[in-house]
Amino acid sequence: MRDAEVKELAKEVIKELAKQQKDKRLHNTRLLMKNYNSLKNHLENVNEDIKDFEIEVEMGSKDSIWIMSIARSKIRTAKMVGYVESAMKLIKDKFEKNLEAEKFRAFEMYYIDKKTNEEIQEELNCGKNSPKRWSDLIIEELNVLLWGIDALGI
Repeated sequence: MRDAEVKELAKEVIKELAKQQKDKRLHNTRLLMKNYNSLKNHLENVNEDIKDFEIEVEMGSKDSIWIMSIARSKIRTAKMVGYVESAMKLIKDKFEKNLEAEKFRAFEMYYIDKKTNEEIQEELNCGKNSPKRWSDLIIEELNVLLWGIDALGI
């Protein structure tokens, strides 16, 4: 293989890896939104449960490690839900400012209200493919806000 062929092959491999990474983040964003209500409800229930009892364990014991692991997981979940809510607010404001509120509403109806595309289509009086296109548009924007520059594949 000549140097030019090797360089071209390397460029193609790098481009494919970047595409796979972007696809993974989009997948993660969709998965996060599909589980958003459950995560939020779980956090609210956990906060109520924690108020009702106090846990005492000896530091360094197996129980303390397990409890600390659960606490870290809850904190990470709470932070992620907070990031999602903040990003959704920014996107909603942007779309309202651009007089495209129906696009964000379609996203909310699908991911938050758990409505079908047909229900969204009927309520927003839009075309058959519009709810999915609009939701995908919001997911793309949310993806960039949640994962930053990495979401752009640069």
